[in-house]
Amino acid sequence: MRDKLISCGRRWWAGAAVLAVLAALVAANLAVDGGLPDPRPSSAPGSRFSAERAASVLRQLADRPRPLGGAASDRARDLLAAKLKRLGFEVRVDHAVGGTAWEGDAVFGRVDDVVATLPGRRSTGRVVLAAHYDSVPGGPGASDDAAQVAGIVETARALAADRAHRNDVTLVLTDGEEEGLLGAEAYARAHPSRGADVVLNWEARGTGGPSLMFETSAGNARLISVYADAAPHTTGDSSMVDAYRYLPNNTDLTEFKQHGYLGLNSANIEGAAWYHTPGDNLSHVDLGTLQEHGDNMVALARAFADTDLSTMRARSDTVYTHLFGVMIRYPAWWGWVLAASAVALCAAAVIVARRRRMLSLPRWSLAWISGLLPLGVAVAAGQVLWTVLTGLRPGYGDSGGMLYRPVGYEAAVALLSGAAVLAWYWLLRKRLGPAAMALGGVSWLVLSAVAGSALVSVHTAVGFTLAAVGVAAGTLVAVAVPRAAWRTSTVAFALGAVPACVLLASMATELFSTFGMGLAGVSGFVLALLGVALVPLVEPWCGETGAPRRRFAWGVPLVAVAAAIAVAAAGVAIDGYDHQHPRRSNLAYVLNADTGRASWVTTDTARSPWTASFAPHAGVADRVPSGYVDDGLTAWGAAKPVDVPAPTARVKRDGGKLRVHIDSPRHAYAITLRVATGVTAVAASVHGSASVTKTLHPKDSGTWPSTIRFVDPPSGGVDLTIGLAENAHPKLVVLDESPGLGSVPCFRDRPDAETRSPYRSSDTVTVVRDVAW
Repeated sequence: MRDKLISCGRRWWAGAAVLAVLAALVAANLAVDGGLPDPRPSSAPGSRFSAERAASVLRQLADRPRPLGGAASDRARDLLAAKLKRLGFEVRVDHAVGGTAWEGDAVFGRVDDVVATLPGRRSTGRVVLAAHYDSVPGGPGASDDAAQVAGIVETARALAADRAHRNDVTLVLTDGEEEGLLGAEAYARAHPSRGADVVLNWEARGTGGPSLMFETSAGNARLISVYADAAPHTTGDSSMVDAYRYLPNNTDLTEFKQHGYLGLNSANIEGAAWYHTPGDNLSHVDLGTLQEHGDNMVALARAFADTDLSTMRARSDTVYTHLFGVMIRYPAWWGWVLAASAVALCAAAVIVARRRRMLSLPRWSLAWISGLLPLGVAVAAGQVLWTVLTGLRPGYGDSGGMLYRPVGYEAAVALLSGAAVLAWYWLLRKRLGPAAMALGGVSWLVLSAVAGSALVSVHTAVGFTLAAVGVAAGTLVAVAVPRAAWRTSTVAFALGAVPACVLLASMATELFSTFGMGLAGVSGFVLALLGVALVPLVEPWCGETGAPRRRFAWGVPLVAVAAAIAVAAAGVAIDGYDHQHPRRSNLAYVLNADTGRASWVTTDTARSPWTASFAPHAGVADRVPSGYVDDGLTAWGAAKPVDVPAPTARVKRDGGKLRVHIDSPRHAYAITLRVATGVTAVAASVHGSASVTKTLHPKDSGTWPSTIRFVDPPSGGVDLTIGLAENAHPKLVVLDESPGLGSVPCFRDRPDAETRSPYRSSDTVTVVRDVAW
């Protein structure tokens, strides 16, 4: 019971040829998926999207940061409104207070949404193109999200030149997204969907890469149908859509969905090392990415604008993915049919192999169970590699795993995963038999498809499912043909392996871009899963006696490990920090208005010499006021107090509620109230705007279970009405914060090889005081 799944004698070239072809197909698919169109010049026809024309708008928007409420934000608002009005749209600016809440916290802010409408002939609903024009305080947000805003302006130019469309087309350029989706919340709350309104939201979590359609509203079957037929660059797959539904991350589409809108969400995610930093600037914008976004914007806007939107709301979802640029889609219930088919094909292969005395059921069971070893080792190897890298280059620990040049490290993960698979195979092949090992590996792929479908959904498991069906079918043919028909068995298995190679390699690549090296083990698992399913292809290097050639058997895994070390070392040498690729560092200034003591604080896990010069003491000192709660603080240092007025709070109890008026005499960027008990609801109001109420669900008692933040408070202050979870007299702390450390005594600019951390607390001046009431 030691027959091979693929028996081709000593024809080593057969296995080499198959592996070479599969590798070429993987490379071709990655090139198709990752390829970007050439930017269309400004001389392009008016009906086409031109990245160069959009770039001229982008340069006007993204020359500086545009945080909520600042002068740069006002300038961008007026610029966008004027451009859209000149294009013939009906334009207004919605001034409002937006608010969002999660668990025990809430954030509010004054927003100015730019809303432009092109009326339709016989509208069946609204087609909304959305993107946010604000940026984080720490960077100009050229890619996040000014590029997409500029793309919408260019799309508006193309749409305005069309004949009138059937449906209304509304452009919503939101404000305050970076502070909590505030502009989208204010717009969607004031203009909820009363029928079939479709939102096309455009985002970025990096500076380049393809425009991935990564999220949809539920019941996406008809939305996906229009997307597949109309979009010239269909990208992403159902696993991204479903995974995003379960993640805590949000974009403006989140608020639109909560108010009844249907929608599609697209974003590029490569180049995430620049995300939310000063490096998200014009020099790092990829015009190919902008062109791909824009091509889809124009095509989808036109398609939905001429579609009966009343037919868009469906009860079912569509599962979809890509092979060589072709979108494969099917109803969600087919996912279970395909998963069951994979199980049936795998079981049939085991039965046939057993009848042909190629394996025994105990040996197959042991081979299957032992597959945990290479999968576990691959995950561990990826995470250990990251631990080693953060030790060798401490700044990585504060990068969130998003590196400037990670290719060498990603290659190391792939090599280590391959070494783990080959070592497992060589170690157990002689004892359990090659057929048992091969079918044990296929069984793990089938199990992943079934488990993914059952534990999460058929959307998340789409890649595993199609890969499992292909490999299981190829395996069944390979074990069923006569032993002498080695060409047939080799070709059958190779054809069945194509979907696995293409889909799982693409999945691993997307996971690297999504999670970075910080979760490299996730990509390692996917690559090892592919490896255990492909082990029959190493059989041509094995003798017919059942024992692998010893030099090859252990030489290849050892060489793979050595190569992994070499490419990782090269990565460390190449991916250093300099003025073009600066290290992130976090520094903030905190003043305790009650004691007059000031401190420098940081959240850096590994302080640079610059950060350590301000915050030399590890841990959190008592001198840092408790109201400045930040569980990530790692070090502090004494600082000179600045002479600025402290925020104020006036409190009045009204039955089971507190009425609190908070203000920032120094006109800070944001003001925050912390409450030492759970808050069930909070209403915020400012002069000239309607009150906004949010319900809270505090879960963690902690020291400060509820935090209420208001961004861009007016000079007259903010009125809060707070409902408490219990009848108590809680401790209150008020603090205000403003960006920039230049006015703080003894502050020195960062060296050229460092940049501001993307964390909100970085480079802020915060004044804290207890509230007496």
